[in-house]
Amino acid sequence: MKGLRLRSRRRKSRVSPRTSLTLRVALVLAACLAAYHYSLTTLASAFSIDSPLAYVGLVPLIAGGLVLIKAINQGSEPDIHDRHVDYIVGLPLLAAALAIVIFLPLQQSTFFWLWRIDLLSPPFFVAGAVALVFGARALWRVRLPVLFLFLMWPLPYSIFLNTFTDRVTSFTTSVVSSLLGFIPVAQPVSGADGVFAITHDGATFQVSVASACSGINGLVGFLLIGAASVLVVRGPMILKAVWLAAGLVLIWAINVARILLLFAVGQLWGEGAAIDGVHPVAGLVAFNLGVVAMILLLPRFRLRVARPEVRRSMAGSSTVSLSGQLAVSRAALACALVLVAGALAGIANGQMDRYQLLAQDFGTPRLTDLSLSNAQVAGWSLGQVDTYPWVRQYFGPDASWTRYEYDWQAASPNASTFKSDQPVLMDVISTSNLTAFSTYGLEDCYRFHNYTVLDARSVDLGGGVVGQALAYHNPLTQTDWLAVYWQWPVLGGGGDRYERVVINMLNPDPSQLSAPPLSTNAATSAGLSLEGWLWGANSGGLGDAMTRARDFLIGFSQQVVAAAASQGQ
Repeated sequence: MKGLRLRSRRRKSRVSPRTSLTLRVALVLAACLAAYHYSLTTLASAFSIDSPLAYVGLVPLIAGGLVLIKAINQGSEPDIHDRHVDYIVGLPLLAAALAIVIFLPLQQSTFFWLWRIDLLSPPFFVAGAVALVFGARALWRVRLPVLFLFLMWPLPYSIFLNTFTDRVTSFTTSVVSSLLGFIPVAQPVSGADGVFAITHDGATFQVSVASACSGINGLVGFLLIGAASVLVVRGPMILKAVWLAAGLVLIWAINVARILLLFAVGQLWGEGAAIDGVHPVAGLVAFNLGVVAMILLLPRFRLRVARPEVRRSMAGSSTVSLSGQLAVSRAALACALVLVAGALAGIANGQMDRYQLLAQDFGTPRLTDLSLSNAQVAGWSLGQVDTYPWVRQYFGPDASWTRYEYDWQAASPNASTFKSDQPVLMDVISTSNLTAFSTYGLEDCYRFHNYTVLDARSVDLGGGVVGQALAYHNPLTQTDWLAVYWQWPVLGGGGDRYERVVINMLNPDPSQLSAPPLSTNAATSAGLSLEGWLWGANSGGLGDAMTRARDFLIGFSQQVVAAAASQGQ
């Protein structure tokens, strides 16, 4: 009898399914926010900029709303009640999320942030956490909102905008110019595309319809909101596509009306009323009016919002409800795994602020082409010594190869902690064709010339730059070379370019070198060591003398990276 009473008391003290569900939701949400706190902060910062990418920051919020809708509106789902399946699905997804934020930054270096690969990790993390904590059935139910999270990745938007922004801007300005023949509130300025002259009380001022004002912002925003709406409305897929296309046309047409209204306000009340009064709010109001109008027009397209309802599962048993029994009754181990994964991802994500030295939040490079003006190292003179035009046959018609030489200035008042009686060479290869660097790799070139690679390893150069340190021997001339090289994106005159920078020394004499201890990021160094252990990234071995010379060159390369970063702010 006592045993029965004890078990009965234990049952009564157990947490209710609703409370357990609430706690699990809060835990998963907290783990996701902790794991990607820095990445999400950069998305939120985009709200204040006048760019189509500003709407990307809405994706996590929209996905959260979709998860809530899908969780309440239970549809048909697989009748899975096996925890082994939950772990088989969830653990690889969590592992993939961690691999993206821990190992890929070491592999991709600055290109990791240029392409914002960190934003590909959250969907995997969320999917793995849901599968472990709530079960594979719950993951199947919210699969579309989880997939929607991939829309946070800004690279596809950037490719789309680079292709179509100018076209949309030209089309919008041509339509506005045509309408001004019927609504004479402004005049196109001849010889200046997209510029219009407005006259108020005899004074004329000009307004430019730039890409941000052409309607491209609203089109991207409606694509995101429209795609989310399509997931929660019911009706034929073809009608959903027609509704989405009609919404894009309406958003663009309202933007054209907004431009004409801005011109009219300027003509009637002057430049201040148009630019300072109407312009800051008109775009947001016009966009919201278009979205509300398209939602109200859903019935016209035979589409309707799905009402919350509970269906039967594929096997006929009732699915999980908010007040019913949970499909996963015990999830302590799963919650612990999610918290540990969230902590590891959060530590790695917190390290990504180092990329701010070299690139902006959405991957735009801060650096310009490396040259005499932005690669100076204190206490060293820098001069150009040669160029190699034949590089174009390998790296493209716009490629260049410039060689510079650093020389230590012993009498310089701006003394350096890096001292050498030997010169340090810097080769800068620049091209717009990034794939050429993969085709003609530096190590492959050395091996092609029968050089013996004595040691090769990845090294931390600061600012999120991961370089390669090489030591090799030329058997033909019986000489040893040390080289540290890296690749990064820069802002060139004709758009984004890419540089391979090689810092090297011939037959270095360690007795003639002096440098402070290497300064490295602890997390990056630990990751590089783990990578070297797992994949054999660190190879070979050097004696103490060559190791000191290699560390000198690594530290000197860090100085070059820091100099370029300071000029790129």
